[in-house]
Amino acid sequence: MLISVALVSTAYLLPILIATGGTDISQDDWRAGSLAIAATKIAGRWLGNWIVLSSGISLLGSFFAEISADTMQVMGMADRAQIPSIFSHRSPHETPTYAILLSMVVIMCLLPLDFGLIVELANFSYCLSITFEFVAFAKIRIFNGDNSLIRKAFYFVIITFPMLFNVLVIALASYATYIYGAVMVVFGFLFVNAHSIGTNCRRLARRSKNRKSEVIEETKDFANESHVDSSENREFIL
Repeated sequence: MLISVALVSTAYLLPILIATGGTDISQDDWRAGSLAIAATKIAGRWLGNWIVLSSGISLLGSFFAEISADTMQVMGMADRAQIPSIFSHRSPHETPTYAILLSMVVIMCLLPLDFGLIVELANFSYCLSITFEFVAFAKIRIFNGDNSLIRKAFYFVIITFPMLFNVLVIALASYATYIYGAVMVVFGFLFVNAHSIGTNCRRLARRSKNRKSEVIEETKDFANESHVDSSENREFIL
């Protein structure tokens, strides 16, 4: 474990130390692509091109890893009947087809936004999800648990400060982020309860159809009775 930490730390620190020590780039001039510029000045164009290529491959790997984790989570929720079962559909390669399409739709919706706003939305979503997890933990372990009073107090202390920090981050968000959060919460509620909502809608539609049929039958019976009564009255008059 220690060797892994040292290796990862060296892989991050060594290129930065060489780039800052081997070039005259000031701190204010550092931006996206500065590391490739520094590599070109130190060793030539080949190293700069190599850093750009390796950075692109690294970004693709991170993207595929993230989307794989997200789609597998969506598929697992569908397998547990927490969301519509269509997202548990697998391709011949055992990949979640519709879960991948859902993730791609979300990504396409975020593409037109500014990078800073995307980071703010990501932090807001993360803090909001962690807050919900803390609330669920408090409900299970503190309010509904059978633990001792000391253990419940310990649980309360360890989740209080992270929840306050999450609330602080959420409070510092912009109005656009609040709108995004409200839309995502409503969408998530509808998405998770789509099966029960659809079942209730079908039940209501079936009841409405049955009620309409009953009204039609009652109308026909009333028309028939009216016709019989009018015929009897006509015979009585004659």
